[in-house]
Amino acid sequence: MRKTIRGKVELPVGQRAARLLMHVPAGLITCLAVYIHWSLVLAFFGAFTIYEINEDRHIEDRAFHDILGYVFGLGIGIIILFCLGVMGIWKIQG
Repeated sequence: MRKTIRGKVELPVGQRAARLLMHVPAGLITCLAVYIHWSLVLAFFGAFTIYEINEDRHIEDRAFHDILGYVFGLGIGIIILFCLGVMGIWKIQG
């Protein structure tokens, strides 16, 4: 790992991709929480983001890669749920 101009550690490309992909399932699972109650999605997103920012503050592990993976999974989940809703396969109750 090398350091950037500001002294932060820069992760190798392979490690960045691995960390991004590792957090995609968390975003997908969060999308399924909308079927329990919509506020769970906000709670999961908020808790995950606060956890990652706190972790970055203490160990400086460039947590934005983790948050980006989570948001990427959330986006994929939203697109899948939207498509399933349009096709009439799966609808949100209420």
